[in-house]
Amino acid sequence: MAPTRKRLRLTVEKKYEILQMIDKGESHRSIAKKYGIGRATASTIRSRREEIIKLFETNSAATSRYTTVLEVGCSVANFHRALHQWYTQCTKKNINVTNAMLKDKARELNAQFRTNHSFKGSLRWVTRFKERSNFRKEDISKDLGNQYEADIFKAEIRKLLQDGEYTLDNVYNADCAALMWKAVPEKTLLFEKSQSRRRMGEGQVTTFLCANATGCHKLPVLIIATIEHFPSFNSFHTSDPSIMNKTNTKPFMDSNILNEWFNKCFLKLVTERQQKNEHREKTLLLLHNGGLDRENRIISTKDEFVKIMYYSYEAAPFIQPMDRRIIACFKRMYRNELLESLMPTSNSVSEEELIHIYSQLNIDDCCRMVHNAWSKIKSPILKNAWDKLLKDESEQSSEDPEIIKKDIDEALTKLNKIPGCGGCDSIAVMNWFETDKEHNTDTQDDIQETLLDFINAAMDTEANKLTDENFRDILDDSSP
Repeated sequence: MAPTRKRLRLTVEKKYEILQMIDKGESHRSIAKKYGIGRATASTIRSRREEIIKLFETNSAATSRYTTVLEVGCSVANFHRALHQWYTQCTKKNINVTNAMLKDKARELNAQFRTNHSFKGSLRWVTRFKERSNFRKEDISKDLGNQYEADIFKAEIRKLLQDGEYTLDNVYNADCAALMWKAVPEKTLLFEKSQSRRRMGEGQVTTFLCANATGCHKLPVLIIATIEHFPSFNSFHTSDPSIMNKTNTKPFMDSNILNEWFNKCFLKLVTERQQKNEHREKTLLLLHNGGLDRENRIISTKDEFVKIMYYSYEAAPFIQPMDRRIIACFKRMYRNELLESLMPTSNSVSEEELIHIYSQLNIDDCCRMVHNAWSKIKSPILKNAWDKLLKDESEQSSEDPEIIKKDIDEALTKLNKIPGCGGCDSIAVMNWFETDKEHNTDTQDDIQETLLDFINAAMDTEANKLTDENFRDILDDSSP
């Protein structure tokens, strides 16, 4: 009786090597002998060629992002983030990730991040990791978005521009962005002194950013904070060229605030800009979280020169300009401004004094830092963010990784000058730049109701002639 061959699990990289050998004409027999597998296994690998190549490319992309900033002593948190990102990327490429695949990738990343030398990645661990990471089909489909919907919208807006109905100077995009305005990086004294994430959550505000497609007109940032924490924080005057503020029971946008912003900020400032040229011009405001059908996608407002155009929630990841670097760049600028505020004015500042300085930061400081951060977003960044929507792929600009690296290096330089913060590394800074993703903002139901009420208040009823039934269709269509 022939001895039983010990079962061997090949990594994705090994399977990719086997595919390359097959391409070079190697026989299944020689491949099986070299890797200690059966010829049937080699045949199976060949039949799964496309899936393995996609998985190999996904592995390489996920690993490269983290290895560029990898330093000795990476934390368990970074291991989990890397694994989570890899899983999401696989799902976006329609790769069915089995428990065995997740286990193999976890072992690989564990070795890379040196988190636990005895790590085995048991089935129990895999199950608990998936539960902790909240991997659900509805979340994954939300991440994937809808390329078909995005392509429809791109074709429609390009036709509007080609027909000469609008100039790019008069096409705007606006979107909300949650901001944990007092969040600090891990591996710092200030982070350790934070008693809990809940305590840090008290520093959440919502920022509402808006700019046009040429980058020549940035509207003031609207900051929404809670009444509970900032009862006197309420001003919609535009005397400050870059800041407005409102309070709410929660630090989220609602239809009343959105309608007030539209009338007192957007219409006012766009009209003033156009009147400098001595005439009004047709203006288009693009908003996401809509879901209008294609026939009714453009809504006339009570201002005859201004229309609102919605793209679906599912299309937003592919085309929304604010999501294409603008918000991310703004948050990197903001967090470097926060470090600037904490930097000691002399070399004699103690750790206790630093903690006191941090505790004294208030909403006025938040406004100042938002002002400074928004003012540092230059026209090229604002303009290039529209490439995905307005240009073919061959004409689109790509984000320069050196810009992000420069922002990380700037933060590290400042941290080294702040007491108790010198032990922070590149990965901690990068995770800090993206910390807002870990906190929930408006629920989808809140967004739907906000949209519905805002349309009702802002639109020209006679021009649109939408019935209550139409509104209910809009609400239903905006569900993910």
